[in-house]
Amino acid sequence: MKDEEKTREQLMNELATIRLRVAELEKSGIERKGVENALKESEERLKRLYQESPIPSFTWQKRGDDFILIDFNHAATQITRGNVGHYIGSSAREMYQNRQHILSDMELCYKHRSVLRREIVSSNFAPGRSLSVHYGFIPPDLIIIHTEDITERKQAEDGLRWKTALLEAQMNTSIDGILVVNGNQKRILINRRLIDLWNIPQGILNDEDDKALLDYVVSLVQYPEKFLEKVVYLYDHPDETSRDEIEFKSGMVLDRYSAPVLDQNGYHFGRIWTFRDVTERKRSEEALRQSEGLYRAIFENTGAATVVLEKDTTIGLVNTEYEKLSGYQREEIEGKKRWTEFVAPEDLERLLTKPDQCGRDAGVTPKRDEFQFLDRYGNIKNVALCFDRIPSTKKTIASLLDISDRKRAEETLRESQRALADIIEFFPDATMIIDKKGRITAWNRAMEALTSIKAEDMLGKGNYEYAIPFYGCRRPILIDHVLNPGRNENLEKLYASFQTQRGLLWGEGFATNLSSGNRYFSATAVALHDSRGKTVAAIECIRDMTEHKKIEARLHRAEKMEALGTLAGGVAHDLNNILGVLVGYAELLVAKLPESSPLTKFAGHILQSSEKGAAIIQDLLTLARRGVSVSEVVNLNKVIAGYLKSPEYEKLKSYHGDVAVRQDLATDLYNIKGSPVHLGKTVMNLISNAVEAIPCLGAVTIRTENRYVDYAISGYDDVQEGNYVVLSVSDTGSGIAASDVGKIFEPFYTKKTMGRSGTGLGLAVVWGTVKDHHGYIEVKSDEGAGTTFTLYFPVTREELIREREKADIDSYLGRGESILVVDDMEFQRELAVTMLNKLNYKVSAVSGGEEAVSYLRNHQADLLLLDMIMDPGIDGLETFRRVREIKPDQKAIIVSGFAETERVRMAQELGAGEYVRKPYNLEKIGLAIRNELDRKSGRNTSPIQNT
Repeated sequence: MKDEEKTREQLMNELATIRLRVAELEKSGIERKGVENALKESEERLKRLYQESPIPSFTWQKRGDDFILIDFNHAATQITRGNVGHYIGSSAREMYQNRQHILSDMELCYKHRSVLRREIVSSNFAPGRSLSVHYGFIPPDLIIIHTEDITERKQAEDGLRWKTALLEAQMNTSIDGILVVNGNQKRILINRRLIDLWNIPQGILNDEDDKALLDYVVSLVQYPEKFLEKVVYLYDHPDETSRDEIEFKSGMVLDRYSAPVLDQNGYHFGRIWTFRDVTERKRSEEALRQSEGLYRAIFENTGAATVVLEKDTTIGLVNTEYEKLSGYQREEIEGKKRWTEFVAPEDLERLLTKPDQCGRDAGVTPKRDEFQFLDRYGNIKNVALCFDRIPSTKKTIASLLDISDRKRAEETLRESQRALADIIEFFPDATMIIDKKGRITAWNRAMEALTSIKAEDMLGKGNYEYAIPFYGCRRPILIDHVLNPGRNENLEKLYASFQTQRGLLWGEGFATNLSSGNRYFSATAVALHDSRGKTVAAIECIRDMTEHKKIEARLHRAEKMEALGTLAGGVAHDLNNILGVLVGYAELLVAKLPESSPLTKFAGHILQSSEKGAAIIQDLLTLARRGVSVSEVVNLNKVIAGYLKSPEYEKLKSYHGDVAVRQDLATDLYNIKGSPVHLGKTVMNLISNAVEAIPCLGAVTIRTENRYVDYAISGYDDVQEGNYVVLSVSDTGSGIAASDVGKIFEPFYTKKTMGRSGTGLGLAVVWGTVKDHHGYIEVKSDEGAGTTFTLYFPVTREELIREREKADIDSYLGRGESILVVDDMEFQRELAVTMLNKLNYKVSAVSGGEEAVSYLRNHQADLLLLDMIMDPGIDGLETFRRVREIKPDQKAIIVSGFAETERVRMAQELGAGEYVRKPYNLEKIGLAIRNELDRKSGRNTSPIQNT
């Protein structure tokens, strides 16, 4: 650009010089011809220079008060796209009538004989283009205008200005402090942020010596030597980048980054330094570290086993207590094991839903539960679980506390409470309990019987409501005086007799409002205290003493109490022994009495009642998982048909006539191996429950089918692959609440009204029976839409066996062999002796195992009839073991009121023969003894499976 301006000025100067020279020559006339030639040659040269100049040029001649375009060069032709030729001879006033400033500039140049420079936007020759215009005067009357198109240059300058402004804006709005130095480490740029960060005084900023700035910064930093060492190193290594942190004495921390400034060809222009204030971030990081340390300490020392779970149940973090609980080291757990590996199978399905529940109210309401925990060694521990979602994450934190001891204590407490509740419920005395507010909390059966008022009508009531059934009015009784001794001073006058001894109140009197008439009673009341000795309630027992003076009645009541105590405290073994006597003697009576005797019918009734009692005991054994034989081939259709023809079913239909019972039974149903009695009870319980679940109109559908399960089904119960006979019972009743489905098989759990229907044992028996038959249960229920119970029983290919005809007594009569009966119960021994004498055996009896061993040291017995459970003293297994030591070939059969146990099998391994469950009849015990006596020594037989 500067060269072009210089060329124009030279051209104008030379033209001016030539013009002056020509004028001088004209005046002088000296050497005119030579001058003319030189002039001509010079003009030609200038003309070529003028025409070939790359700068568009226009020549105007002054004429009066106007200028006329008289010449232009080739560049002018190009810039005007050839249009300039049309304007030769044109007037400037006409051409620039709308752009007077151009005409003014021409006149100004002409007037002052000077050079003018302007920038304009063309509207004639190059419309819209940016032009740089130079006006020059050429004597005597010419104006030459050089016009240069600077559009691209202007655009480039504008772009440069924009980039510069943008860069400055970026520099001054950056959150980072920025310092740029050239190759000589001289400061060339520093932004506002850096000035503010370092609080640089204006005097140092104005000082061109960067040493002052460096000294100032060094005075601020915590470690000057380290700061300078990095600066020097980077200046000595200009191609390296660096990042570190600078700590200031004020506590500020800056993140320092430095890199070389290079162009696209790698040319080194200098170095850029950026400084970011990370003070708050560092403080936050330190606070986070402290917080993490605190929470880690809490996590480790909380006293509970604690884990952090990922969304897929992988355990991400555990503490020391969890290591102790699980038996694993944390490196064996974290990231390697899943939560589900530590959950007992029966709790797994329920707990798998727990982490998902944390999404609701995460961090607000921790969820709680209990489950069985499996440790490394397979030990099961009862664990209390508290868990919640960690906010803003998909992780769950869970805290576990081993509550095995507490659960055992709670179970002991529950058993005690149950026992206490049962004791109170079955007290022969009418008993009630009221709390501190005088509200009834217990009203037992005896009280119901005495007052003819059900417990549900009394529980929760106060204000002396409990006195009304006895006296017809509200008044204090003994129990009130126990709770509030000073409030009822005249209470003694209300009783015929009244005594107080060591907190126990006793009184006698008449109850005038009972439905049975006036009754004379005795009552005792005492306060109930908590573990701190604080009175929390009071109990009163009322006994009807109307017939008290009659010794027979009192003795009868005493015997009744004793019987109730025996029943409440006994076990299935004792009941079976009792039933064994009933069955045995009844059978002996039937055998001795002629068929025409009316006593034969009575004895038959005794047998039938005993069998029903045995069936009830089997329910208890089923719940205890102790004694279900599943060896008989059974067809479920026949079991169902048998129940539908039973009196129990007819009775059920009579109560629920609006419920239709439909059958859809497979005609080709496979057989199963099982216990017909227990299967019948299962069918009865399922159908009766289904019918009773329908409040009015509805239907129950009983369906059987053969089904092959080709893959495991997971639901309420996990059904494994295999062939099954499937029984389903569906109803259209109200359904089971989801919260109750997991409890329906628990013993004594029932939603039915107490005293009207249901003992809570029905579905527990179903569950126990299905499990004894190696089957599975599936439950589907929707509230308001009904319930379906589906039972899976493994198929057997064995065929049904025809019912065995009753054996002829001759086939199991004895041949005079000697038998020693060993039983701890006297009446059971007497029964056995009587029955075996009838079967033609020589019978002796002893009351225990030690006595049996002593007897056999001096006597012979062809066979022992050995009770398995004897108390006190040694049991049947130990007895047989000791007998075998002195008589290695001694034969024996085992009898017991329990189901076959491991100790029974151990006795059989020692050589004992068949196992017979009490109660037994003549045929059963006779066949067992005959088989054992007839078998050869050394050959074991399979134990009899008695139902």
